[in-house]
Amino acid sequence: HARVDEVDKVPVSQANQDNWYRKFLQARKPRAVALSPGGSIGYATGDWAMGRALGYCQARRGELCKLYAVDDEVVWTP
Repeated sequence: HARVDEVDKVPVSQANQDNWYRKFLQARKPRAVALSPGGSIGYATGDWAMGRALGYCQARRGELCKLYAVDDEVVWTP
């Protein structure tokens, strides 16, 4: 889909790209970021980063989220 640093390719609003996704890119590893179909985003670092990112994302709107990136790799498929 994209390289992890291609912020404009992340399928969320410009505000979420500029705020949350850029924070994810600056975070230390291990790190993960998750997205929902409705545009929610959640990220986490440290132990259990993938599970916590999914939880933060899903808590925003109650939508099922999928991982978008883990560390330096985009794992999301449209």
